[in-house]
Amino acid sequence: MIADLGPLVTVVTLLLIGLFSGSLASWVRISPIVGYLIAGAIIGEHVLGLVHESKMTHLLAEAGVIFLLFDIGLHLSLRDLWASRGDLLVFGPGQVLVCAVVIGIVLYTFDVPLIAAVVAALALALSSTALLSKAWWSGTCRAHR
Repeated sequence: MIADLGPLVTVVTLLLIGLFSGSLASWVRISPIVGYLIAGAIIGEHVLGLVHESKMTHLLAEAGVIFLLFDIGLHLSLRDLWASRGDLLVFGPGQVLVCAVVIGIVLYTFDVPLIAAVVAALALALSSTALLSKAWWSGTCRAHR
């Protein structure tokens, strides 16, 4: 298990795995975020079991979300945001609503309690919005071209 190597070696190892998976994803012409997700699933406790849930993994996950949002903010132009406000006010909430409904229905059909399905669906829908906006502003979204 990676965490047995010590905190510094663990963080460096996970960053190197992230760097490799993001670079590999870019090389095969998919979003690096997809590469990060696949790498995390592979090294996680349910496949290879190299990383287990701990305070450190929670801290690293929170830092990753902060860096993702910071990166989105760096590439966000207030002029572009203002120019596309009409689209954002219609398609942003629409995308969240459609994703939440679809995810909620899928979860509910798998016998997840209604309240838990709604909360999880909304959280995942908001996550997909962050990923979609990152792809949109970086120019990797086909509709943006």
